[in-house]
Amino acid sequence: PCVPQLWSALHQLHGKTVFTIARTGFGKTLTFWLPLIARSNSIMIIVTPLNILGDKNTNEV
Repeated sequence: PCVPQLWSALHQLHGKTVFTIARTGFGKTLTFWLPLIARSNSIMIIVTPLNILGDKNTNEV
């Protein structure tokens, strides 16, 4: 993971709200997978502009 990914995940694990905007291929998926793996009982809302990306994220998580 790169520094922005770890920063985002760390803040989420500390209960802070995180809003991430990044280009394609940056690794945004990892920024929400890390906290979900650490806290399996948490709820996360992910907004994506394309249905296919939303479906992909749902199926992978």
